[in-house]
Amino acid sequence: MTEDALASAKMKVAWGKRRLLELSGEINEFLKTKSHGTKIELDPTSGWHTLTTEVLRPLDPDWPLIAGDGIQNLRNALDHVAWAFALSNCGDVPDRPTEVSFPISTKRRSFLNATVKNWVDREQFSFMEERQPFRNAVPENDPLYVLRELSNRDKHRVLHTTKTFLRGDEDISFSFDWDGERLGQLLEEDFYPETESMLTHGTEFGRVRFEIADPEAHVRMSAQAPLLVAFGDSAWNVALSDIGLLVAIVEKIVEDAAELL
Repeated sequence: MTEDALASAKMKVAWGKRRLLELSGEINEFLKTKSHGTKIELDPTSGWHTLTTEVLRPLDPDWPLIAGDGIQNLRNALDHVAWAFALSNCGDVPDRPTEVSFPISTKRRSFLNATVKNWVDREQFSFMEERQPFRNAVPENDPLYVLRELSNRDKHRVLHTTKTFLRGDEDISFSFDWDGERLGQLLEEDFYPETESMLTHGTEFGRVRFEIADPEAHVRMSAQAPLLVAFGDSAWNVALSDIGLLVAIVEKIVEDAAELL
């Protein structure tokens, strides 16, 4: 069988890559704008001046749909590789086509029980095995595991939620000054957002407290924080840069698969 057997897999990868690059461009432009601001709130009882986030520009509601489109095409490309393997091994359409898919497993036993084993040759099955998450010391960190989870959540559960996060690879700066004549000395300061924490309307950056709680007195507080956009749900999120890595990995799998056809 010729390399043309992977034409559909290549088309899937190309489309997924195109959609994710479009999404990346839109998000990068969004991050260049002033999407978030801050405001200061005084609690007259405790005397704390708290700096909180204001969302000035909401995230595009189409982004989860674009991400899902790109992710599903990457996942489907792997299944098209498995189908090409089965056709080359069987010489015709398998009797039970629903058994043919590219398994992604965190446990070797689960992989060895994959039904695609009935339709591909030993070398092709080994090819798939060599790329499994269970071969990673931490399977949940493996890119194909990430692809599987993103695909399953998009197909079977909910649309990927798009969120803005503080980036964890750069410092967050927090500064303040005040009217010392009216507020007196600084008693306490507390700067507490964790890196990679989610930003929503009202997220607190930090707070300060002085000797006197005067709502009319001047207090200036500011924070500079690099941002990123991620996809996932309340407990599991993937940055767009990590999704981009999946494209290169799936492209490589499709490319290497041609040697077995």
